[in-house]
Amino acid sequence: MIRRDDIVLSPSPLTGEGRGEGEVCAIKSPLPSIPSRQGRGGLFVSNAGMTLIELVVAMVVISVALAGIMSVINYTTLHSADPVLRHQSLAIAEAYMEEIALKNYIDPDADGEGSRALFDDVDDYNGLSESGVHDQNGNAIGGLENYSVTVSVAPQNYGPSGAEVSGLKIAVTVTDPAGESLALTGYRANY
Repeated sequence: MIRRDDIVLSPSPLTGEGRGEGEVCAIKSPLPSIPSRQGRGGLFVSNAGMTLIELVVAMVVISVALAGIMSVINYTTLHSADPVLRHQSLAIAEAYMEEIALKNYIDPDADGEGSRALFDDVDDYNGLSESGVHDQNGNAIGGLENYSVTVSVAPQNYGPSGAEVSGLKIAVTVTDPAGESLALTGYRANY
């Protein structure tokens, strides 16, 4: 407890001449410190360490947290190539779709072209099935031999009844090395 005798009033170096004005209040003795624990013999002791149980609990909590984080990292690493395979499959399907859609709607000569290099109309691609990706001349493209491509072309009429326009539905399906399939569908009218 602070007594009245412990308080000292002294003039301030700042402004003020009158009593109570410009004075500084100071305490003669320092405030007592607050101890954390009382040890043997009435001495105050501060323990900053941890008990064995606290250490074991901390290790268990950290281990569980690390196990969760490592499982997420493992899952992400295992599936990091999936988007690459999907984008490659999409690029292959788009390339085949563009090649097919740029061909004639009607066969300029008799049907029965024997190889892909001789395909001259959209309908020639119906039933095309390739293991490994090939260019429009039938040459294999390196690095894409584990992909497979199938194409189907079917007649499809468009528009309201009575004013229908004939067309073709083109479906290109690409299967990647992981076994996932990607289907791309396009339509071609006689223009």
